Amino acid sequence: RHGQAARAAEAQVRLGMALVGMGQRQQGCSAFASLVRRYPNATRAVRDLATRESRAAQCAA
Repeated sequence: RHGQAARAAEAQVRLGMALVGMGQRQQGCSAFASLVRRYPNATRAVRDLATRESRAAQCAA
């Protein structure tokens, strides 16, 4: 179960990255923002990746 949650959290970040890459910045930012709420036990590496990508996309803090 934990492995599935970890993969789901990473998939959420990748979804955000894909959306931003397709020019759908607002939806991508929403995907990054909802990560901690949906996956509170996400690994530090996944949370850090979401933070970096959110900053790169210039999402509101």
